[in-house]
Amino acid sequence: MADDWKSGLPEELRTAPALRDVQDVASLAKSFVETKAFVGSSLRPPGPDATPEARTDFIHKLREKVPELLFMPDGDDEPAKVARETAWAKLGRPKEAKEYTLPPEIAVSEEHLEALRKEAMDEGLTKGQFQARAKRVADAIAATEGARKDAAQALRKELGAAFDERTAAAAAFAAKRGMSPELVGALKSGTIDTPTFKMFSDLAKAFGETRQVADQNGGAGGRMTPTEAMAQRAEIMARPEYFRPNGAQMAVHENLKRKVIELNEMISGV
Repeated sequence: MADDWKSGLPEELRTAPALRDVQDVASLAKSFVETKAFVGSSLRPPGPDATPEARTDFIHKLREKVPELLFMPDGDDEPAKVARETAWAKLGRPKEAKEYTLPPEIAVSEEHLEALRKEAMDEGLTKGQFQARAKRVADAIAATEGARKDAAQALRKELGAAFDERTAAAAAFAAKRGMSPELVGALKSGTIDTPTFKMFSDLAKAFGETRQVADQNGGAGGRMTPTEAMAQRAEIMARPEYFRPNGAQMAVHENLKRKVIELNEMISGV
């Protein structure tokens, strides 16, 4: 019978659940060898009362068997610091700022790049985290530049031939009042929001800054914006000597007609 090999064993072994499915001595031997091999290759975690040396030995053996395992110990001793640095290096944190690089699709100025690298190094970012932040910064810069160009185009369209004169006057007014170089530059180039520009432009006009700038440019001042030209044209064309002159008003009528032609050119941007 299959259980005959157990007949010489003590009662507690003959009835042991672990031997229930063992058919013979050869099967028992095979099971023993396999178990021995498994135990020999396994690691037993140290208990709560284990010494620091035992824990260190267990960690070394575990890392030998699982080299891809990241070890993040607590504590401020030198081995713990080295282990954390090793783990972060595997995750992509560089040792030097110059190791932070950008993919071709992300473009920022050298000045911005160096600032981003320093910030990333101070914060301990990985290379992937650095690139994600750099993309956000590049997108924000591009959006800002796009908004500036749109603002300049809209203002140039609104001011027409008076663009250079009005922007120069607004910038000169701001500079004389000690405003920041960034604001003065934005007023000069027209790359600023319309309400802010109009405020400085109106102040420059009220303080005579517009006339001063015009005089410096050879007395060609008084350039009107298309909106101002349209308002003056409407005023002229409403005068009786323009649309219904009598015989004595013909000279005035011709002068008004020439003025309307000039205003039309200002309005159309010719």
